[in-house]
Amino acid sequence: MRNLGMAVGALALAACGDNVSPPILAIYGEPTFVAYRATGAWIVPSGDQGADGYWRYRLDEVADDYVAAFACSSAVVPGQVVVHQLDATIGDGDQTFDGLCVPPDLGAATLDVTAYSAQSVDLTVGGTPMQLVETGATPEPYKYEAQVAPGPRDLIAVGGVDGENRSEIHRALDVVDGPITDKQFDLSTDGAPLALDIIAFTGDHAGTAQARSSIWTTANGFVGVSNGIVPSTDTAEPVAIPVPDPSQLESADVLDLEVDLEFASVYVEVTASASPPTSIELPPHISVAPNVGTDGTVTWTAPDGAAFDDASFALYTTDNSVAQSLDVTSAYLAAHPDEPTAFDATAPGWNPAWNAYAQDFTLFMRLSSMTITSDYTLWLDNQYLSSQPQLRDALTAP
Repeated sequence: MRNLGMAVGALALAACGDNVSPPILAIYGEPTFVAYRATGAWIVPSGDQGADGYWRYRLDEVADDYVAAFACSSAVVPGQVVVHQLDATIGDGDQTFDGLCVPPDLGAATLDVTAYSAQSVDLTVGGTPMQLVETGATPEPYKYEAQVAPGPRDLIAVGGVDGENRSEIHRALDVVDGPITDKQFDLSTDGAPLALDIIAFTGDHAGTAQARSSIWTTANGFVGVSNGIVPSTDTAEPVAIPVPDPSQLESADVLDLEVDLEFASVYVEVTASASPPTSIELPPHISVAPNVGTDGTVTWTAPDGAAFDDASFALYTTDNSVAQSLDVTSAYLAAHPDEPTAFDATAPGWNPAWNAYAQDFTLFMRLSSMTITSDYTLWLDNQYLSSQPQLRDALTAP
């Protein structure tokens, strides 16, 4: 399940289960602060780093509802502190967070990968973007480099040639014995033109489809697929989403189709072995206008009958020094119907400088709903973004 923790565009992804044992908090990268509380005082758990780079904390005192918090250096913005809070229940299962903290140095050997292209393209190897190091001059190719860990890696190219967007893939390259230097693309002859998945979205999401793209995930890599800047279209019309040509897909490949609507984002996950949906009825749009008080309390009211799985709030200080986010699961909200949602800054070791709500900030809110069918999984994120920073001096002035 997608966890809605945010830090300047980075999404934290959570895996939720149905076990009733104490949940485990797994964080990729080392946090500088971790604490949780269940029915009593805050507890600072001990954690261990696994070989996979995750720090894992077993929340032994959790038997029902709980609040957990952690802080770390941002994986996205140098010098920024990321602080994240989770309000959840034991039934929400283990929680795994990626993309927030600075990635760990696992000490694993890396090898240089070099690839060439006759055109300027987007290249990834094992999901790692390759950097352009030499600009092509006819007839010399463009040269790309990256460092990746040993193992099988898929090398994928996506780019435009003569007004046509194409993709090509070399699967399971053996990055073990030494650098790869002999892979070259010429998208004018290699690969295939991008295809289009046409989906008609119905429901009450009036407005425009502002951006359309997909993420192509393979056994040994992934890459973003886009047709570049695409003119907006009215959502009354079917939306065309660029995807790899079926001839380049294997049955286990996964496509995440993404569409930005006027007040929401839509994500449709479908495996290559299944036919993409041609029509999807979106849940009703949930319109809210939250406010964050100087004490960290978040005031918001969802319309009667609004259906969503998670509520998420993120505050970004205007100087980019702090990104403070809060996820609240639907189970926690249901268990605490009369309690205000709030950023909790009472844990021992908490640094008051982490309280973005006490500074000038921009507020982002998201209410997410998930629909699972036999053919696809749909996430709909209803979004609210304050149009200008909230200035604390103005808010607290007499």
